[in-house]
Amino acid sequence: MKKKQIFIYLCVFAILAVVVLTAGCKQSKPPAVEAPVVYEFDAEVIIGFSGPLSGAGALYGQSCLDSLAMAADDANAAGGIVVDGKRYAFKVVGFDDEYRPDLSGTNARRLIDQYKVPVLFIPHAGGILAAMAFNQQEGVLIGAYTTFDLIVQRGNELIFRIPPPMATYHQPMAEWAFNTKGYRTVALLPSDSLYGVNWRNSFKDKWESMGGTVVYNADISYGAVDFYPHLTPAIAANPDVMLVIGPSEPSALMVRQARELGYKGGFVFGEQVKYDDMIPFIGMEPLYNSIGVGPPGRTPYVTEFGEWFPQEFLARYPKYPMVNNENQLHYEAFWVTVKAMEAAGTVTDAKAIRAAIPEVMPVKQLSSIRMTIAADGSFLGPATFITIDANSKFEEGTFTPFPAGYDEYFVDFRDVIPWTPRTEVAPWRLAFEKKYF
Repeated sequence: MKKKQIFIYLCVFAILAVVVLTAGCKQSKPPAVEAPVVYEFDAEVIIGFSGPLSGAGALYGQSCLDSLAMAADDANAAGGIVVDGKRYAFKVVGFDDEYRPDLSGTNARRLIDQYKVPVLFIPHAGGILAAMAFNQQEGVLIGAYTTFDLIVQRGNELIFRIPPPMATYHQPMAEWAFNTKGYRTVALLPSDSLYGVNWRNSFKDKWESMGGTVVYNADISYGAVDFYPHLTPAIAANPDVMLVIGPSEPSALMVRQARELGYKGGFVFGEQVKYDDMIPFIGMEPLYNSIGVGPPGRTPYVTEFGEWFPQEFLARYPKYPMVNNENQLHYEAFWVTVKAMEAAGTVTDAKAIRAAIPEVMPVKQLSSIRMTIAADGSFLGPATFITIDANSKFEEGTFTPFPAGYDEYFVDFRDVIPWTPRTEVAPWRLAFEKKYF
């Protein structure tokens, strides 16, 4: 018995020896592994943020803040920037303003006085206007996320507007509803924010200029959970289509309640409303016969950055069901700021940083589709749209290559960065759609 055990042990040992020797022949030395570069920073630049981090706009505000934080992490991983022999890292500090302009102003003052921020990002019109009252005298550059045109019409020299102008959205959407769908009557149900009211007014002018009729018009607090008091008379007016503008979560609630009340018409969603933020709450079915901003992964074109960013953002922030346009645009805007500081040779002079922005756009390392900046501070580039048909299915996305009214700056991104036409829905997006559809 002992001889048999010894024989078995010897056989096992021989087999292991052969395996080890064979492995050694195939790989005589361990594979080379590149160690990550560790940078030593001399100082830190604080970038400020004020936005809604609680209440109805919390999802929107937090996703904007996370996008900036992601960009700061990536800038630091790349070594930050070197100015006058010093290597600078970046950090984002953000405060909740509950979507209230008065709190935005308070937050801006705190960020300027306590943190000495050279750049301040704010993602809503009321808050931006509040900070614009003193940003020039304080020497602080505002990164404004709003399509509200008044922001760039006041002659403020220390501002840049990140998304396309409002007309880029409301004009094509009104034309789709009127010309493509044949709708003639509309109920206007915007949020009572400065942005929502202005968007409604611009859409109304366009709608009536085409011969359409407004049958219901009300400004609504999107902090509510009960929209029936407005929806009941709106539906009684028998509109063909409803205009909904506000944060995505309450917008989804409004859509669901409208369908529960028997509304069978269509929806036009202002660009603040995101399909991908509504779908996890209400599904696709209630969204039939609608138009909104084109979601990532369904744009008519494919770029390297446009495919990389959504996957990377969701990997780092899995709490979000899907990425949206605000995420990508805030990330790009942060990098524009970083590159402008580098080009200007300063991390404190807001005027010099703003002046350097035209020379660093587009940020080629991102394959950015933000092509240039207008004299009024507007970032210019394409805007995408998508519609949902009568069977609650996404139709093919469309886009406008450049905003109307800025012809003198025209640059077609397709002539500048590598791109291909989209022939299929991105696989990472299909996983989201299979989960929620």
